Amino acid sequence: MTRARIPANPLLWCLAACALTTGCSTMSVAQRPETPDGEKCIALYAQVDERIDAAGVRDAGYHRIPGFPYLRADRYTASFAHELPNLDAFWEWVGYLRAQEDEAREVELRNLKLGEEQASTVLLDMRACGGWLRTWELDDAAFRDKMIEAVKYPDDYSTTQRVLGLYPIAVPFLESGLGEFRRDIEKQFEAPLAPPPAPNELKVWAAQANPNPEYPEGTIDLRDKPRDLLGRVGLVWSEIVHLAHTHAPALWIETGGDHDRPALAVQTLQGPGVDPSKPVVYYLTGLTRFGGRSLLQISYFVWFSAQVPSSKDDGSGGALDGLIWRVTLDEQGNPLVHDTIHASGGAHFVFPVSALQRREDAPETILIPQKDGAPSGPIAVRLRSGTHEVTRVVRADDPAVVATQRQTYELRSYEELLNLPDPAGGLRSFFGPDQAFVAPKVAEPVAAAP
Repeated sequence: MTRARIPANPLLWCLAACALTTGCSTMSVAQRPETPDGEKCIALYAQVDERIDAAGVRDAGYHRIPGFPYLRADRYTASFAHELPNLDAFWEWVGYLRAQEDEAREVELRNLKLGEEQASTVLLDMRACGGWLRTWELDDAAFRDKMIEAVKYPDDYSTTQRVLGLYPIAVPFLESGLGEFRRDIEKQFEAPLAPPPAPNELKVWAAQANPNPEYPEGTIDLRDKPRDLLGRVGLVWSEIVHLAHTHAPALWIETGGDHDRPALAVQTLQGPGVDPSKPVVYYLTGLTRFGGRSLLQISYFVWFSAQVPSSKDDGSGGALDGLIWRVTLDEQGNPLVHDTIHASGGAHFVFPVSALQRREDAPETILIPQKDGAPSGPIAVRLRSGTHEVTRVVRADDPAVVATQRQTYELRSYEELLNLPDPAGGLRSFFGPDQAFVAPKVAEPVAAAP
């Protein structure tokens, strides 16, 4: 995207937004501190947000903070709201909230189809306004307290659109029969693995080798990396790519057709779709808090062209299916916990690697189906044909896995999903305005050190 020069006169910051709407108006928020040209900046945010929402291109990856349009939060950042020990930590935290707003705003403006030059101009004006408002407004101690109270991650935001929301959420065990469902799943995981029924065949999909290897084979020791005042680990992009390749799961799939192939996400004239001829898995890095520490997580998104019901009475079929596999790394960069959830929000399974115990207050809807957890080292995930249910987690060098026909998938950044080429012109997100990967909280409420 071409970068335009920031207008030198603050009075011009509103002009780009005026080009989007019929006129400039001021979003009224009671008792804001007096800020030079602050009303113009607030008006800019209000008008652009109105246009974004009307076009249905809001990015749901981060939650807008009411009254503070230049900040956004996710579950991780919101968790710090009342745990900031000093003003230095506060400003570190605000910088993170600002970065999340800037990231989401860039995605939204690209999908608004303004044209490259205009989108760049609006983005730079909003970034200038965000930095201006942050400096002036949050210098007021009373207003800082209001902001801290406003930074909440609403429960309905994280449950009604639990993960991706591409089709209605279906979590049957939430409605009834949780105990029976748990017992059925545990029996499935205890039963010996059998070959898939004919004509299905097993295939293993493994990540392609990192095309630009810069580091020795294996994980990166995160203890050697710098951390900020919030405990976030500092990594360069090449290190993130290396870790994503190192911990990418092998997908051991019972294959009955193209609907069981990991696929490239695309936009069609009818909406989101996939191309099974191009095997791709997307990855996203994030953070979680565990035992007072900030730990790195890598989520892997696998898309399939369809979910095929396991029986005629099963109404869970659909034209698009997805699975998320996530690994939480300890401070040495080794897997601590794996977990997985279906794109619809159901079947949240946890596979601890280390000596962890289930906490008594762990949510009953989170299942730990494999008695021995996940093995250490590279893993392979067995998936059922059609439904893509996880049925086992084994070592990637298990003889049965090694003996299976092997193919590769390409690892791509999750960010690509937010700005896909639109056949109708411009760019469009793979997700709707209420759909995003809302990471389920796993480690802290589920497991604790023995």
